[in-house]
Amino acid sequence: MYPPLGGLPWNFKNSEVDVALTGKAFKFLEKNKDNDMFAFKSVLARAQVFARMSPDDKALLVSSLQNHYLDQQIGMCGDGANDCSALKTADAGISLSESEASIAAPFTSKV
Repeated sequence: MYPPLGGLPWNFKNSEVDVALTGKAFKFLEKNKDNDMFAFKSVLARAQVFARMSPDDKALLVSSLQNHYLDQQIGMCGDGANDCSALKTADAGISLSESEASIAAPFTSKV
């Protein structure tokens, strides 16, 4: 059905590879991370673009980065109500929307 996840042509330290990932591909990797944690961590480490993600996918991505990507502090910047869950999950969340900022953060600022 799907090709095996192992045998990626890079590792997480290879600086010559950048990855763009859709929500569907991210969910597949996340669902199968117990079978191939190397693939999951490698993609998290190299991905520069995450596209076509649902609000739940965004929150899961932020949580995955916090838990599996070298214990880094993770920030999230969003511009709509569909980003609220990921903004709350992140260590630092910045909402660019004036109307929905108070939903996503315990405080707001217009400065």
